[in-house]
Amino acid sequence: MENNTLKLSTSGSFVREKDLEFGTDLFDEVNEKYASNSKMDEIKIQDSSKAKLFEFVKMDKIYSKQKQIFKLKCIVLSFSKVSHLNSNKLGQLKFNFCTELDLCSTLIGKWTDLINILLAFPALKILNLDCNRIEPLEDCTTKEIENIDNNLDVFKGITQLSLNECNLTCQTLNKLPRLFIFLEELYLAKNNLDDFNFDVENLKNLRLLDLQGNPFKEFEKLKSLFNLPNLQTLNISSCQLENIYFGDGVFNGFTNLNTLILCDNPINKWESIDQLGRLPSLEKLNLKGTLLFGSRGVESREIVIAKLPKIIYLDKCDISTSLRKSAEKLFISRFSLPPICQEHKSTLERLKATYGLSNEPEKDGKPPPISQYSGIQTRRLFLSFEEKSTMRSLSLSLPLHKVVGLGARLFGFEPDQLKGVEIQRSDPNFPSELIARTKDNLLRQFALEDGDTIRFNFFVSMETGSTTARRDVFTFLIDLGIRLKAESLTIGYSSIYCHRVLTQKDFPTGHICPYVSTACMLVAGKVTSDTKINTRDAMNISYSIIHPDAPPLDIGELSYSLKEGLIELELVVLRCLRFRLNFEHPHQDVILIIRLLRIGIQIYFFDNETTLKELLLCFYRICTFIQRLFLTIDREHLLLLLVISLAFSSLNLNIEDIEWAPVFMQKYDERRMYKIKKKILEQIYEIKNLL
Repeated sequence: MENNTLKLSTSGSFVREKDLEFGTDLFDEVNEKYASNSKMDEIKIQDSSKAKLFEFVKMDKIYSKQKQIFKLKCIVLSFSKVSHLNSNKLGQLKFNFCTELDLCSTLIGKWTDLINILLAFPALKILNLDCNRIEPLEDCTTKEIENIDNNLDVFKGITQLSLNECNLTCQTLNKLPRLFIFLEELYLAKNNLDDFNFDVENLKNLRLLDLQGNPFKEFEKLKSLFNLPNLQTLNISSCQLENIYFGDGVFNGFTNLNTLILCDNPINKWESIDQLGRLPSLEKLNLKGTLLFGSRGVESREIVIAKLPKIIYLDKCDISTSLRKSAEKLFISRFSLPPICQEHKSTLERLKATYGLSNEPEKDGKPPPISQYSGIQTRRLFLSFEEKSTMRSLSLSLPLHKVVGLGARLFGFEPDQLKGVEIQRSDPNFPSELIARTKDNLLRQFALEDGDTIRFNFFVSMETGSTTARRDVFTFLIDLGIRLKAESLTIGYSSIYCHRVLTQKDFPTGHICPYVSTACMLVAGKVTSDTKINTRDAMNISYSIIHPDAPPLDIGELSYSLKEGLIELELVVLRCLRFRLNFEHPHQDVILIIRLLRIGIQIYFFDNETTLKELLLCFYRICTFIQRLFLTIDREHLLLLLVISLAFSSLNLNIEDIEWAPVFMQKYDERRMYKIKKKILEQIYEIKNLL
């Protein structure tokens, strides 16, 4: 309002003065939040009529502690109306124990007001001023500048400063190091900065700098950062950077930079990745959202790994020794073929020197054969089909489809029916891989070692596959649901999802079907709002079921890969279901019949109702999974009656089928009921001579 000038005598603002909010005092806000008598016994997570209320219990001890506001170590006043602090209200008192102050999205707009606040926090280390419109330092009056110069000590203790989305000007930014001279972490995201020229002399302690979301466009504008001696983490994601270049000659900058985040930048040249190889301490790199693409059958991730020998984490996934070795050998085998890409030439020469390969051409001027670039020519591998297995010495230059042809001749199966193979590592720490048989898949790209196994698997359909295969999948699903303590409704939904997916798509026998079942369980958990279902627990439990003798799954490359795979499988499940997640649940018919029977034969339900319901759901769930076993069960209604009859028999209830079944079935056949019940007990539960 102060900066606005009236052009005409009749012009003015439509904002009424009484409606303006000039802000509140920080001391009043602290008292209101931490020391008032009103207790926050309930909290609403969402602001809607359907929001859930969470009740806090036994909070008296916490309330009594937080009322001592001058002993608080952390004060959070984000999204409040704080704009200033009246020091007269404090007197001689100060917040001597507070080391963290959060003033995000408040009404602080003047540096003089900020100084008055900081004077009351002598021990402050962490200050959050995100989303505050603080006046530019160049617009301060002479008196205000003098006030800032006289109170520089209030800024010295702060080691972590957050000024995200504060619309800082370049002039204000350049003056910050003179104020906060002991900063270790600085957050300046989304300030619309197009240039960055810091005085690094006062930022020698800076370890982390976040500049994401600022449109620098050119990496040269960040040159002032090169000489920060202790900078370890730099976030310049979404900065519209197209290339990275550190200049010619020896580069001595970023000596301690360990983590670099370059997400969502339009980087499209591999020379930029070569430049990152000049950083002496770089170990962690994030490149998601860039425009770097693979070529010659090598994915962009593998190319990055081959180009940067020192990184150990890429896109939040660790890089194992075997993965690096595989990526480097694959890079050599693919990019050694003419024409040689100039953007990969330096990397190729370095890798050849690492593996002791010659860069000299043959006498006829042609490059040496590609088989020489794989290091070791052959591997002694096991070829396995069903219960048969044999060992063969295979050249790593063989394509996978020729290995399938060899297996077909050895074991006598039809190769056209085989869509892929499974590679099982001799090292139990590495999971098996399912590989499609294509001409581009050479053995050398899978980093095979002596003793590994290539297993020929057929892709089994749920419609045409064996009974055992179908049963194993749903047995796994039930076991997973029980261990996750999922609701019966969730397990029911997941079973139907799984049945529909596996009848539409062909999957290989082995681990993929259980993981598809796990993805169905995750989708069902979201549909039924089952809070006990989450990706981490589902992943760990499914892994322990599939690998009962293996140690628990550790956080690392395997766990990250499994998690990403399950997330992708959830999308596959949703596409297979065409996002039709609601259906008429078959359990409703069971509940209806039980309610009718409860009225007619109430005496038997009095002591056994809970057990009966649980048993019914268990029987019906299992029979629904594999009801296609029973070709004689041509109607869903008959299956319901069979399940209820089995439940009565299991609880030793003296209720004959003839007493109630004809009411729900016009053409009741007692002999047929007996035969099918016997078949269920024998084929599902492997119980004979019980009836």
